[in-house]
Amino acid sequence: MEHRPFRVRQRGSGRAIFFMDRRVSMDRSKKRLYLFALILLTCFLLLIGRAQEAKKLPKNYVVAKPDLTVKIQAPTTVTPGAQMGQAFNIQVKNQGLGPAKNISLDIILSSDKIDPMRPAPFKRLNQYLKHWERSIRELKAGESTNVSFPGNNKIPDRAPLGKYWLAAAVDRMDTIDETNEKNNLAVHELLIIANIQAVTQHHYGCPTAELDISGQGFGATAGSKQVYIGANPASSVIHWSPTGITVVAPQGIPYGKDYTVTIKQGTITLSNAFNFLLRMWIEAVEPEKGPPGTAITLWGFQFGNSQGPKVLKLGTQTLNVTSWQNSQIQATIPNNASPGTHTLTIREGMKLISSSQTSFTVQ
Repeated sequence: MEHRPFRVRQRGSGRAIFFMDRRVSMDRSKKRLYLFALILLTCFLLLIGRAQEAKKLPKNYVVAKPDLTVKIQAPTTVTPGAQMGQAFNIQVKNQGLGPAKNISLDIILSSDKIDPMRPAPFKRLNQYLKHWERSIRELKAGESTNVSFPGNNKIPDRAPLGKYWLAAAVDRMDTIDETNEKNNLAVHELLIIANIQAVTQHHYGCPTAELDISGQGFGATAGSKQVYIGANPASSVIHWSPTGITVVAPQGIPYGKDYTVTIKQGTITLSNAFNFLLRMWIEAVEPEKGPPGTAITLWGFQFGNSQGPKVLKLGTQTLNVTSWQNSQIQATIPNNASPGTHTLTIREGMKLISSSQTSFTVQ
């Protein structure tokens, strides 16, 4: 085939070539623009698709959440004014799979019973109760921490004796999303009791003993509280104050025996058990002096109506007893008694079971 040369009219030939080149150039620019726009649109759609896929989690996907628990280690009994130091400890643990931050911990001492299955109380606390607040910065998954009480935190000095409840509530306001929101409270029953420190026996010329009980936290009045000598309530109360109580010993109780002195309210024991020997009481001896072989009479209270295994001692020597009655003992000073002043005591075996303020002088 014969190729003919491309020709245009001579008239205006330069202008025709110019417009042809311009049209070709515009077509190329549009194609490039369309291609660029198509690439941008494709990228944009890809980005949107990936974002949507990121939002759509698999059905079996579980978000790692924390799970906070709390435990209390504390004594079962305390006295008013006791420091809540190392004996009291709160353990907070994150047993979940995710971390927890800015954890609040409320510690409440309440005279109202707190149900561990319900949220901790929000009510205001009166002067006999306490409310402590603590904060834990972070607990990672499986991590735990112990929260102790500073030395200046103590049971109120005037707290009435009786049952209390110590509650520790972690994340009480539910600001942390947890896998289990119902295990954030621990409750510990706490009994505030009086502290008996000493018991002193007196008779003041009477057969029945008066017992002076000293200590702390007894309360201003007896109210419905009672003092027990062993299993027997005191016959009567003569005096009652926060630091001292005077009672009359129970009628008919054997003397010369060990008892535990306690304060009770109904069936609840509201004090420590103080061990006390209720002694047979020697008031006087007649005569107060004499040579070996002298017959003596010992006067006093609660000797018992028979001697039994009891013995009367002059110092370390055993006397020959001729008569034994509840308020009078008759005996003879041994012939080999050493000169000097010796204390008269009643013993059962090696145990001293009487008062020891009376003595006899062997001349």
